[in-house]
Amino acid sequence: IPVLAGVLGIALWVGYGCSIYNALISSFLEFATVSAGEDIATVLFLAMRWDILDEVGGQSFPSAPLYVVSTVIRLTLVLCIRRRLRNFQYPFTFKDFCVVLAVFAPMLLIFNFETVHFIDGGVLGLETMALVIALCTALIVLILYLKNYLFLRDKAERDRRMIEQLQRQFAYYQEKQRDEERVRSIYHDMKNHLLLLQAQAGNGQEVQHSIQTLQKQIQEYENYHHTGNEFLDVILRDKAKLAREKQIDFVAAVSFEDGAFLEPLDISTIFGNALDNAIEASEKLPADQRLITVKANRIREMLVISVENNALPELPVPLGTTKQDAFAHGFGLPNIQTAVERYGGQCSVKAEDGMFLLNILIPIP
Repeated sequence: IPVLAGVLGIALWVGYGCSIYNALISSFLEFATVSAGEDIATVLFLAMRWDILDEVGGQSFPSAPLYVVSTVIRLTLVLCIRRRLRNFQYPFTFKDFCVVLAVFAPMLLIFNFETVHFIDGGVLGLETMALVIALCTALIVLILYLKNYLFLRDKAERDRRMIEQLQRQFAYYQEKQRDEERVRSIYHDMKNHLLLLQAQAGNGQEVQHSIQTLQKQIQEYENYHHTGNEFLDVILRDKAKLAREKQIDFVAAVSFEDGAFLEPLDISTIFGNALDNAIEASEKLPADQRLITVKANRIREMLVISVENNALPELPVPLGTTKQDAFAHGFGLPNIQTAVERYGGQCSVKAEDGMFLLNILIPIP
């Protein structure tokens, strides 16, 4: 039975692509269910004084009715367990495997020992053995259920916090978009007024200086990013301004007319998080090495987005975080990946030689 459990575990591991621990624990549970069904059926037959053995050619075999009843009990157990664990997502660790093995191994020993001595009446007694195996099977199911329940609860909390973060980010860019629209609406009038004042002021140095100062302050709006998507324009302008404040060279070559099928929230998630990560990584470098390049355009039937930045060589594992509070701050790249996969796209990261590159491919519908 241990050999069969190991073979079944390897088959599950290869066939389903799950972790080896999940596969082995699944095989343990399968054998526990088989054993429990057989013992419960046998105890039931003995209680009802039904024959449990048939003589065939001088050999004793379990009777056909016993096979049928034990199979029905096994199927019932399987359906009950499946219903309880139908949304199982917990990735088992070596410690979890050892805990389940500590329950399965004694149960297996008792089952084998009592089976060998069954004809002689056994040692513990069939009822006691059936009770022990049923309790061990229930304990394994309980361990699996609790582990999965706690995992799903933590995952739900992470999802809730992630959604709240994305909603705050989205609301921020919506407000910025409204601000930008108001500023752009008065920009052209402001520029014309300043030109008129400059012509009327003559050679007054103080007036000329004031006008030139005002012109310099609003000049940055002439360098506004025009991507073909007003919402993305706001995000790029906001991040470009933040990069300038942190002495980071920011280069954007973005043509996003074909990205209109993306929801604004997803645009915010992809570009906002990607650029926030790039700015955070660039801050740790000397000023002359700080560079961020963002590109986006259509290539055939794909929307291609890339964000590249210089970074320290010792980068974290992709889809991770360098911050101490990983629970609160580890959403950036996973959020990007989730948003991209929603449109059937792919997201990949590459970190080497002091360079971090995020590549995104999204099929255009």
